[in-house]
Amino acid sequence: MYVTGFVNEKPIIFTLDTGASRTIISTRVYQRLPEGSRPSLSKGASLKGACGVPISEMGKGMFKLRLGKMEKLQEIIVAEIEDDALLGNDCLVNKSAKPVDILLSREIFMLEGYEIPCISKAKCIEARMVTEAEDINIPGNSEALVDVFVNRIEWDDDLSGDFLIEPNQAFKEGYPSIMAATMVDINRSPTCKVRLINPFSQDVDLRRDAEIIGVAERVE
Repeated sequence: MYVTGFVNEKPIIFTLDTGASRTIISTRVYQRLPEGSRPSLSKGASLKGACGVPISEMGKGMFKLRLGKMEKLQEIIVAEIEDDALLGNDCLVNKSAKPVDILLSREIFMLEGYEIPCISKAKCIEARMVTEAEDINIPGNSEALVDVFVNRIEWDDDLSGDFLIEPNQAFKEGYPSIMAATMVDINRSPTCKVRLINPFSQDVDLRRDAEIIGVAERVE
């Protein structure tokens, strides 16, 4: 599960990790904070990974943490980790010392009376439909860069936008043309470009939003 939050007003995606004792942000996230909002760091906590291997740390400091409508000052460790951030058990306990209630069916967890929305992993990596963004004619024996829409979800602005677009079976069977597999960043613009090749003598016509012509899958 993932949680959208803010650290010193910088939007960030936390991995909800009930196996982590401390909340951690990566060194790259810390370095992206405006210089004036980076707290000074003191000696860390000698973290170890899941296999007992020590984790390289920059230190720990007090950060303004915002999850949903809940705000608080939180001691966070800055370390070399793959995720942007890990939300550990130090943040997943209420003042009464009771652990948070994680409601998977509603994709929320309850913390200090606040409902904090979560993001399921499936929503982050699910395949997306790709449709034509404009009417286009591709003459015979030619190729063209065409604009396409990639279906989006509300969390996409906070996640990596790297997707691989490939033709679906309906496109392969229904059109006498070839779509090149294309890496795109769906967060850069409303549409993405893919290359279509028409190796035959007859023109190929594509209509805006007429049907799904491909699928896009997030690249981890």
